[in-house]
Amino acid sequence: MHDELVGYLLGALDHDEAKAVERTLATCEETRRKFDLLCSALVPLLGEAGIAQVPSGLAVRTCVCLRQSTPPVDGDHDEETTKE
Repeated sequence: MHDELVGYLLGALDHDEAKAVERTLATCEETRRKFDLLCSALVPLLGEAGIAQVPSGLAVRTCVCLRQSTPPVDGDHDEETTKE
């Protein structure tokens, strides 16, 4: 049920799965407690729209950083490493 609760919070379940979680929440106190705990842990991580806000340019900066810190694989050389 844990995965379903997380999926429900993130809006990742299909209609039937979401309804099943709602039925369980309506009838099971233990599941409601787990759900409340998950809510308190996950909601602060979500943006106002329910989607985490990714800083602008993060993907590009990450790729540049990885490229600079990872040695080239055979056949994957920068122009500077192939110049003699």
